[in-house]
Amino acid sequence: MLIQFININIKSELVAEALACMGLMLSMEFEEDRLDADTGFHNRTALRSDLDSFIHTRNRFFIICLRINNIDVIHRVTGSANIDILSDTLSEFLRSVVPAYQIYHPNPQTFLLMVMDENRETAETLAGLVCARFEQPWSYRGAEFPLHAITMCAGFPEELQGADDVFFMVDHDVPSAAQHHLLIGSDLKFLVHRMDVENAIRRGVRDNLFRVYYQPTYCLDGRLLGAEALARLNDEKLGFIPAEELIPIAEEMGVIDEIDDHILREVCAFLQGGVPEKYGIGSITVNLSVIECMRPGFVDHIRDIVDSYHIRHEWINFEITESVAANDYRLLSDVIGRLKGDGFLFSMDDYGTGYSNMTSMFSLNFDIVKIDKSLLWNALESQQGRIILETTIRMVRRMGRQILVEGVETQEQLELVREFGVDFLQGFYFSRPVPQEEFIELIRSDAAV
Repeated sequence: MLIQFININIKSELVAEALACMGLMLSMEFEEDRLDADTGFHNRTALRSDLDSFIHTRNRFFIICLRINNIDVIHRVTGSANIDILSDTLSEFLRSVVPAYQIYHPNPQTFLLMVMDENRETAETLAGLVCARFEQPWSYRGAEFPLHAITMCAGFPEELQGADDVFFMVDHDVPSAAQHHLLIGSDLKFLVHRMDVENAIRRGVRDNLFRVYYQPTYCLDGRLLGAEALARLNDEKLGFIPAEELIPIAEEMGVIDEIDDHILREVCAFLQGGVPEKYGIGSITVNLSVIECMRPGFVDHIRDIVDSYHIRHEWINFEITESVAANDYRLLSDVIGRLKGDGFLFSMDDYGTGYSNMTSMFSLNFDIVKIDKSLLWNALESQQGRIILETTIRMVRRMGRQILVEGVETQEQLELVREFGVDFLQGFYFSRPVPQEEFIELIRSDAAV
């Protein structure tokens, strides 16, 4: 305005007003990009942007993460699969806890409240309020239904060191051992542990630290048949990481392909050394991830690895879990058929733990079906469990498959499976998984008997 006052011919006021209007318009459009069109809450993109801003300025803040565990109840009660009903139901309550601009909806079952307060007690009080509300039923258009939720409260920079930590809390499941209704302070150690495990897996893949342990398998008469190759990681910081924790996390991280390839190469090198062949070991079982099987060019990739060691294909027995086989059997049928045509063997792992379509499952032409240990253990707990195990073995036998029962740990269990007449056995009664050197000694000592 001052410039235009000095020289009326310079339309600086109009230019400034135009720029201001354009800036306002752009900011409004940007805000629309930050909002979820269906729920009206801030979306995942907005959460990432705001976290980066808060962390860059080193502002102290707290996150209240609310995860709904039974989101399927909405469909059962309302008859609609529209999960936005969840946002409608919770909207008024969440806005009573924090202002609307501090509410985020990063994924369908999770809401996140940003508490910009220096006082931890304030944030934990609000988290307690949220948790208490979920102990009461919710209403939607006259229908009442329960919502089960886990509420987590964490602060920056104490429990959370960056945006990735927040998204980790948002996206990953809470371990069953930690599934209390309200998690604060030390309850959130599982987050730190999970991140430590992920870092250990990255180090293991990068530095080639994964080792192969062999779980021996036996014939019914006690002779050593072969072994199952298992991936193990003994991290310098965390120590030995249990397989039941290691493998699922590696799959979620997307590095299971690299681990499986490494294990296959180690097994091929072991077979190439000649010890298994010298002592009559039938085959070594190698686990396959369904993710790896779905990869384009997978069959050729497997052939290239094995053929580079110049070993016989029938020395490798690939193993796939029952649930995977049930869900993806059409694609797997082609993969298995092509690899079996090349001489490789195939086993189905953990039979009895999933909800498979039996026709689809057995159409995959497995050589061996591994009965899950839970069926064996339950068979000694009740008459019903015994009937289930006996019927399962009889059915698999009539399908023309060989049977391996895993989880044999006692003499009583051994006698039971011998009574039912299975083919092969595996379990701690015979041996725990052992490193290659110990497995070689086991092979030699078995041959000397």
